[in-house]
Amino acid sequence: MGPAIGTAQAAFLRGDRKTARDLASRAKTRFAIGTPGWVKADDIVNSKPI
Repeated sequence: MGPAIGTAQAAFLRGDRKTARDLASRAKTRFAIGTPGWVKADDIVNSKPI
């Protein structure tokens, strides 16, 4: 997947939603639309608080 998406996921899991969204937005530009990495980054970017 790449280090950017992994770092975004780590931030998301520790509850740092702003950092996670920022990193995931950048990661999305590195993947072709619809690929697993892009979808994962898009999920983080579009996540809503529970």
